[in-house]
Amino acid sequence: MPDLMIKVSRGLAEQIKRGQDISKDDLGRTLTQYGAILSRPLQNEGELAQFFQVEQVAGDRMDALRQALAGLSGVEAAYIKPDAELP
Repeated sequence: MPDLMIKVSRGLAEQIKRGQDISKDDLGRTLTQYGAILSRPLQNEGELAQFFQVEQVAGDRMDALRQALAGLSGVEAAYIKPDAELP
């Protein structure tokens, strides 16, 4: 199954990593609306610390959530990462 990924601003990534409550922010409300959550960042340092996987979203709602996330303040990119294809 493909993964839904987002890249957030440095400031928002720091808030998330510190465990600050984002439930009242646009990002938090949108995730709640779709019953989704964010995973830990791909790394703790550098630009990869701004990338998060969106989890617990039904496959048929993934593109709608991607579109909703892409327009939010603090979200720099939202994309669906395709499954790896074997040769």
